[in-house]
Amino acid sequence: MGQDGTAEDNGTSSATSEPLIVPRLAIPPKGRKRQRTSQDPEPGPSNKGPCGGRSGDSVLVPEGNSSSVNAEARPQINSPEIEVLKTSLRDATVAFESVEAKVKRLEQQLAEERQSKAEMENVHARQQTELHAAQTEITRLSDELTQRQQEMEHERADQQSQLQAAQTEVARLNRMNEIIGTIHDIINKEGHTCRPMDDGPQPQLVQAGG
Repeated sequence: MGQDGTAEDNGTSSATSEPLIVPRLAIPPKGRKRQRTSQDPEPGPSNKGPCGGRSGDSVLVPEGNSSSVNAEARPQINSPEIEVLKTSLRDATVAFESVEAKVKRLEQQLAEERQSKAEMENVHARQQTELHAAQTEITRLSDELTQRQQEMEHERADQQSQLQAAQTEVARLNRMNEIIGTIHDIINKEGHTCRPMDDGPQPQLVQAGG
């Protein structure tokens, strides 16, 4: 205090000093970083913020009511950037659809190949069964043919035996006829008549095999 009862001016703020002008900072929307404006002081080693960072640095604004945010301070995305993003998105979508279609084609092809393989295996199994049945039938026919040949050989041997027996009997009968004829000749030479009975058969020579 001075002698006149007024406050001494020690370089601090008083009622008669000029008010401190604080620049208005634009508050960005929630979740976005505030960009430094022309009214913000230049960043330097002495311009430290309450969190240790420079006041000119971008800081993350906490979520809050965005109705009071200045629309002019919101960052604007240029149309070319949007178009580039849209184009990239379309290209990625087309590429994904192409890959998806290719995968579906491969899956369908794989399913067809599996079905074809299963059908071929079924055909092979059926052919193996038919082949086994044919081999069994061939074996049966071969055994039957062998048995029939053996039976025919036995029949032929029997026929040969019967033929030999018949030929032997014919030779015996012919020999008897010859003997009888010789007896008749002897009787006729001695002057005795020897006529065979009328009701009896005349002795005849029988040729072998006739």
